[in-house]
Amino acid sequence: MAKKFDEDDSKRMNTMKDGDIIKRLLHYAIPFKKEFVIVFFFMLITVAFAIFEPLLLGKSIDVIIYDYDPKVLYNYLAMLVAIVLLGNAFNYIQTIMLNTLGQNIIYNIREEIFTHLEYHDIAYINGRPTGSLVTRVTNDTNTISEMYTTVAVSLVRNILYLAAILVVLFVLNYKITLYVITVIPVVLFASYLFRKFSI
Repeated sequence: MAKKFDEDDSKRMNTMKDGDIIKRLLHYAIPFKKEFVIVFFFMLITVAFAIFEPLLLGKSIDVIIYDYDPKVLYNYLAMLVAIVLLGNAFNYIQTIMLNTLGQNIIYNIREEIFTHLEYHDIAYINGRPTGSLVTRVTNDTNTISEMYTTVAVSLVRNILYLAAILVVLFVLNYKITLYVITVIPVVLFASYLFRKFSI
């Protein structure tokens, strides 16, 4: 009986499309959309600081090599230190908020799962392997928490980084940037092929 239940679960999970799974997961994040907007704002600030760091380093190196001026160099270094400190501070706040959001979302999911289990009959509970329901409520929900606090955030942050870097490259030298952009479709196509044939 337990084997039959496991097979039914596996079939149901395998037939769900990625888009359907994402929609179900986003449903739990909707009540915290204001908090996610604040996190996104902090993420924009940290990305901006991360972009300015190499620019200031480049300016400092130019001052040392071409037109050495201690006063200008110290100003650049002071700005660099301030940007690094502020960037780390905003990143820390962002991390705390994300962890709090993740825990709140997981609390709601676990509460919903527990309520759902209470409405099942005894035959359903007895037909499950020992500990499988507890694993679903604890370990599996922790994996979902990683999606909210790590995977999704890393995806958005990397997209913002890429967009910001391309903007800066266009400002510095648009010709080199055009050469760089020509490689992006090749990378995307290779990623698509890897995802398609790795399943």
